[in-house]
Amino acid sequence: MWDLEESDLPAALSLSYYFLSTQLKQCFAYCSVFPKDHKFKKQRLIQLWIAEGFIRRNTTRMKEKAGDQYFDDLLHRSFFQHYYGSKYTFVMHDLVHDLAQAVSGELYGRFECGMKSSCNFKETRYSSMNCVNSINRDKNHDQKRLSTLINLGGYFMSHRNCLIDSFGRLRYLRVLDLYKSNIKMLPDDIGDFKCLHYINLSFARDIERLPVLLCDLFNLQSLILRYSGIHELPRGMKYLRNLQHLDVYGCIYLLSMPQGIGRLSNLKTLSEFTVSKEDDGRGIRELKELRQLEGALSICSLQNVIHPLDAREADLMSNPKVDGLTVRWDYSISGNKEVEVLESLQPHTDQLRSLRIFEYSGLTFPRWLMIDLPSYNKLVSLTLFNCCECQVLTPIGKLPQLESLRLVNMMK
Repeated sequence: MWDLEESDLPAALSLSYYFLSTQLKQCFAYCSVFPKDHKFKKQRLIQLWIAEGFIRRNTTRMKEKAGDQYFDDLLHRSFFQHYYGSKYTFVMHDLVHDLAQAVSGELYGRFECGMKSSCNFKETRYSSMNCVNSINRDKNHDQKRLSTLINLGGYFMSHRNCLIDSFGRLRYLRVLDLYKSNIKMLPDDIGDFKCLHYINLSFARDIERLPVLLCDLFNLQSLILRYSGIHELPRGMKYLRNLQHLDVYGCIYLLSMPQGIGRLSNLKTLSEFTVSKEDDGRGIRELKELRQLEGALSICSLQNVIHPLDAREADLMSNPKVDGLTVRWDYSISGNKEVEVLESLQPHTDQLRSLRIFEYSGLTFPRWLMIDLPSYNKLVSLTLFNCCECQVLTPIGKLPQLESLRLVNMMK
């Protein structure tokens, strides 16, 4: 606080920081690893706070609830602000960012290509970077205590193939965030980093596979692969018993889930589940073990369901926290099988706010979309896409909260 008094920062801003709780001060100072004008999402920042151990609660649910409260408190105090009115994107004002840098000390730092860093490598625990050289730039620097390594959102430009040989000096790494990097492969020694809680490879278009040894990371809680180039997931994924968030949304080359995914009983986020043709632990029945799922769930390649009873075993009614459901056939197959499959995938009524159905070719919709539809009284968005064989529309007028309705290629 003495340093703040001697700075050029407005006194009112310094006082606002002074009256924050210890937990909020820590979460706020952490934001200094991002550069000015950096745009961030609420949920991603909360996941980072949890992975760093800043939020101490008995359960993951309690941690996320506390993190949500921390974020809202900082937002209401104007430490964060909406980015040009966006509901889900946030930024920090330049003066607030200066304050975060002033209070963060040597624990936080940023490494940028072509610029001399003012950071003390021996003291820095939380770091962001904008090129791969930041990892391997100087073997003499002591970076072994580094806890966080975050890509700033620009592509690694140092190596054409962007191959990182090793993270060998970073034994205490808890957060590895390579968002929008052009990395092609994680190093084979990734399995040695037992402290890793969070890996983000979203929008890493060039990476196709993950090392098998990644499945040795028994503390891993979040694996974010959103819109990456991943073609397949390691077979040993079922051993990541503490994994809570597996985000594979937009991974268009990923054709099946890892074998035995149902054993990941702590999963809360599973953005997409692609049904396999083989009944070898990758079929739709694996969903019956995932009782902690919440948020949005997309079930794809439903034409691969062998028998409608398999879909019934998925038992989506036992997932009351799923608030968005997408069901998708890759192509239409005429017959009663699709009607039975969709009937078996009835979601819970409590929280469902969004429902999307793609490439469904049944002549009519199942009972829960006809007779029972009024019980989904929180539904605000409904999409029926290319359900071209349906002859009777669901009773949409009985949805009192409906705000968005999309009917595409309803030809009959």
